[in-house]
Amino acid sequence: MLLLAVALAAGAVDFTFTVPSGQTLKFTTLSGSTVKVVKHATKPVGDLVIPATVTNEGTTYSVVEIDVDAFRECGELTSVVIPEGVKTIGRMAFYGDTAMMAISLPLSLNDIGISAFTRTGYWLDTTNYSANGLLYIGPYLINFHEELAVGDIVIDDGTRGIAAIALYRDTNMTSVTIPASVQFIGMWAFEGCRNIDTVFMLGSTPPAMGSLVFGTMQGITVKVPCGAGNAYRAADVWRDMTIVEACASGGGGGGNPGDDPGGGGGMIAVAEVQPLPAAVQAAEGGLTITSQQPLCCSVSDALGRVVATVQVNGTAQVALPASGFYVVSTPGFSPVKVMVR
Repeated sequence: MLLLAVALAAGAVDFTFTVPSGQTLKFTTLSGSTVKVVKHATKPVGDLVIPATVTNEGTTYSVVEIDVDAFRECGELTSVVIPEGVKTIGRMAFYGDTAMMAISLPLSLNDIGISAFTRTGYWLDTTNYSANGLLYIGPYLINFHEELAVGDIVIDDGTRGIAAIALYRDTNMTSVTIPASVQFIGMWAFEGCRNIDTVFMLGSTPPAMGSLVFGTMQGITVKVPCGAGNAYRAADVWRDMTIVEACASGGGGGGNPGDDPGGGGGMIAVAEVQPLPAAVQAAEGGLTITSQQPLCCSVSDALGRVVATVQVNGTAQVALPASGFYVVSTPGFSPVKVMVR
């Protein structure tokens, strides 16, 4: 009987707690003094602020997880603030919360589950999508717009994580550039992106990867900074892909035999090798290109179509047909990628 009592005491405990924003939530204890928010029979309404800590019977617990389906289809929940310390948001945690127009996420997250925010009001509002069709919640990439996320996709610098299935089946994407700020990529994030052939990694440290990030796709080349090849070849998931280092001519950076010592055309812009001798800036309705030497520049859209050719000797203005992602290139120099909003 004593052993049974000890086992029960060590097991998970469910309890409710009324948070400062007025809603009563349900929690389940985890290891140590930590808890997760779980689904409650009474759906919360209004603006929800989840606290970093809660108490039960004199014990204070840290909130570290939002459970699967915890707030699914809470149709009267209008906003949520998730506190620092939460590491995981489970599958469909806020799915279908169509009135939820504002979401605040902590920097402590390391996993955002499948469809965690799908069909929330924020997700449904197309004005929240960037010019190249990506949906961010704070520093996290959550979803894409299939009509806008085409061609060479550049994820915003400062993005900390990529949610599960964030770019699932984006068949219009041909390459993706992932900034050094990304620390994790969720499961199936690029599954079904069958036309992607190159992933440009700007960070020397491989991000943590969920399961089947690229699904069963084969033939994808991952171009990484000079000297980072060994780190990627040793990391889970990355080791199963073709890793190519981008190094300036003449070598250096500790690449292995078989690496691309010259950087390989498409990677030049990522490693900033042999830069275009011109300043390219987005302007209203187009681009401004400034160069101190004569150049002939071509401007291509996200599908690789040349939309303008311009002679530059000083400053030139280039009118563009629409907002979006463009590439400015001149033979003999690395291309420059720019977003026109």
